[in-house]
Amino acid sequence: MIRPPKTPPTFTGPRPDTNQSGYVARTDSTMVQAPVEALISWMHSNPLEDWEIDAASVPRIVRTEPLKGTWDPSQSWVGARRRVVLENGHYAAEEIVADSNHQFKYVVWGTTNYASLLIDHAVGEFTFRDLGDQTLVNWTYSFMPRSFLTRLPVVWFVRFIWSGFMTSGLSIMQENGPRIITADVPHDADASLVGNLT
Repeated sequence: MIRPPKTPPTFTGPRPDTNQSGYVARTDSTMVQAPVEALISWMHSNPLEDWEIDAASVPRIVRTEPLKGTWDPSQSWVGARRRVVLENGHYAAEEIVADSNHQFKYVVWGTTNYASLLIDHAVGEFTFRDLGDQTLVNWTYSFMPRSFLTRLPVVWFVRFIWSGFMTSGLSIMQENGPRIITADVPHDADASLVGNLT
């Protein structure tokens, strides 16, 4: 068993290069009964720890700690980085690389738990299809194995463990649809005005 570090990692180095092949990916989808602008406002205004994603084999997020950039819900989060703190005392880094009404994309790396033995980094991406008073959400998670030797275990991890995390997360979005429609729009709805680091 890998023990949590005694001091939190600073995560000051560059984020991983995501322009490479070899990822193990999974995509799940759901329909949310809320306009896309309101849905994104809700995502910006609700911290990860408040989502309360129920996945028995995935440690719960207890809080996040800003490291750089802005996390102001009224502004684009592109370039913002935070430290994710898990209930088992382990950590990971997350940086936002795209934030618009069409796409929300982030990179996760530096995990200090057992996942670090198998996975170099992961890329999460929400894409949103505006259907008027409802939004089609596609959520893709792509994991980069540390080597060809860990690829098969990563495939197993994504299929049998991480799938529960994604299903639970999308269910929360779907269930909150009726309440999401009352949310305020946090930043400019014009995707062309929002930065993108991909």
